[in-house]
Amino acid sequence: MNDYWTEDANGVAAPSIDMLKGNPADYGAFRLSYYREWDFLYLRSPSNQSWATIPAGQVGWLLFDPQTLDIVGADVEDFEGLFLTSHPYLKVEWREVKQYVTITGKAIARGSILPPPLPDDRRVGGSVIEVIMGVMNCLTDPAHDA
Repeated sequence: MNDYWTEDANGVAAPSIDMLKGNPADYGAFRLSYYREWDFLYLRSPSNQSWATIPAGQVGWLLFDPQTLDIVGADVEDFEGLFLTSHPYLKVEWREVKQYVTITGKAIARGSILPPPLPDDRRVGGSVIEVIMGVMNCLTDPAHDA
């Protein structure tokens, strides 16, 4: 077990959020997918490494490499219903990119779990980065909105 890990009250070993190593420069490469039926946002590193999770905020989880403690992604449930309500400054960027990153149940049934490619539009691409960075800032820094 890694020296950074501790046991919680239930005897489960896990690091604390402040022990995880987040590199905002890496976040820009994350892939963003949104599952409308479940109101669930996924952010994933393109490297597809193994990961573990730790709760982050009210409705989120950070994904991290258990060996290095590098942050490799995030999941946010109730994204539009609760998360965006709590972080309204992300709504404008989200409206701009939602149509490009949404995955429906039909797409999952066909085996396609990746969103369609983003158009070659700097504004939309920039908005994707803004959403990713905003979500990651909120999940990695509880005082971000204070």
